[in-house]
Amino acid sequence: MSTKQKTKQRDLSSDSSKSGSSKNDSSVGDVKDTSPASDKVFNKYGMAAEIVNTVLKEILAELKVDAEVGQLCSRGDARILELTSNLFKREKNVQKGI
Repeated sequence: MSTKQKTKQRDLSSDSSKSGSSKNDSSVGDVKDTSPASDKVFNKYGMAAEIVNTVLKEILAELKVDAEVGQLCSRGDARILELTSNLFKREKNVQKGI
């Protein structure tokens, strides 16, 4: 392949990568930041961890030899839903629960 052909091929590949990145840039602006690097998201992960640890301690206290796993899971799920329903009441369209 000649130098001229290599240069042309390189130019075409860089043009396609530029157009691909502009597509990604415009779509990124439409999506909410869900990265833990965001303070708001980081705080929500922290709150979720606190809720899960609280519920886990409650469920562990209920463990017995003949305890039914399904019943324990249902209690845990109900408790998580109860605790998360009290959070972020001012914000609309916030997914809560499990």
